[in-house]
Amino acid sequence: MNAISLFTNCGAGDLGFKAAGFNFKILAELEQKRLDVAKLNHPRSIPICGDLTSTWEEVVNIYREKFLDQPLSLLTACPPCQGFSSARGLRGKKGDAQSGMFDNRNILMTVIPKVALELKPAIIVIENVPAFLSRQLINPTTGEDISGANYLIESLSQEYIAFPMSSDLGDFGIPQTRKRSVIVFISLEKTEILAHLKAINSVPFPIPKFDLNCEKGISVKEYFQSFNIPQLTSEKGSNSDLNFHELHEVSVLEKKYVNIINDIPKNSGTSAWYNNTCPSCSFENIKEDVKCQKCKSLLHKPIIKIENKHRLISGFNTSYKRMNPDKPASTVLTASGSISSHNTIHPYEDRVLSPYECQILQTFPEDFRWGETKEKYSTLQIRKMIGEAVPPKFTRLHGRILYSLLQGNLRGRMMKASDKRLKRAIKSLNE
Repeated sequence: MNAISLFTNCGAGDLGFKAAGFNFKILAELEQKRLDVAKLNHPRSIPICGDLTSTWEEVVNIYREKFLDQPLSLLTACPPCQGFSSARGLRGKKGDAQSGMFDNRNILMTVIPKVALELKPAIIVIENVPAFLSRQLINPTTGEDISGANYLIESLSQEYIAFPMSSDLGDFGIPQTRKRSVIVFISLEKTEILAHLKAINSVPFPIPKFDLNCEKGISVKEYFQSFNIPQLTSEKGSNSDLNFHELHEVSVLEKKYVNIINDIPKNSGTSAWYNNTCPSCSFENIKEDVKCQKCKSLLHKPIIKIENKHRLISGFNTSYKRMNPDKPASTVLTASGSISSHNTIHPYEDRVLSPYECQILQTFPEDFRWGETKEKYSTLQIRKMIGEAVPPKFTRLHGRILYSLLQGNLRGRMMKASDKRLKRAIKSLNE
């Protein structure tokens, strides 16, 4: 079954759909370095590099020229989420459409219906952060306020029915907390599929494995131990094991940052903001102290010196923090190599996670290929691609459902239409 990927990133998420039976004919991505990686892992696909607002017609024309007699089964698209993300400053309140336009990437999703209405795929899958459902923008056509998700739903409403979901992907066995929205559009021409879904009161998503609200899921400690990963530290000489994997390495940190990490109790899930034990005299201080009340030594906390005065660095309490070993890992982000980012410190080793560990938390296959990306660009670029990927394990589960429906196999079990993940998405769309 033929597929096209828009906003491909490094192609990792599409590998799950590929494993489910979809054959990606075209990959479209803005950055060449990302497209190079995607092409390594989808060697038979045609790569199209550039801004999709300019290249979407090329996508359409190439598909028509090369695969004229082959219907398009699946269109996947993961438009940039940075402008919608709750981790971004300057985004304003979600109901403020004007501030929603500060990041022009927020309206890149307008190319999706253009491609869809020309090539008429049987199914469209859109993935983004939950705020994509409710973050208000200015409709480029009418000038009215509308969310990105509602813009797509309205633009495609004459030919597709939308099925939205908002969920933590950890519910589906992904070993991390990863809150995402997914919208599936099914063509109105697929009457048998739509009738079947209505008859069994179901929606085209896999059945969740866990409910993370009940503190269930795959713990990061359990998951890491299943891979027998060699230990590393942030100190020079023990910060890499490239014989184990080309991406199992971390940056060497300054001594003050090594001390900050070392003082956070292993397996505690706590942060350096609570490093209250004096490293010099062992006196127990209070949370707000930056110097020991007894001997006046600096504590091993995130501290900055301004005009000869020490104070705590301004930041979130999830920075400089270990992951909780007994829960699914924290969300793998693009800044996974920084100890000042969100929950990036290893649960029981004195360092951040290596790119390899981020890759397996994102459920990349072990044989995923990076080519010369590390040497040509940097490990930082790899971390960004990993952090922005859709976990292939989820897309494989999802792809199997969609593939079976398109095959006419209507016996598979799917998520019920009464599921709270659907209700949550619909509520967000109506906000």
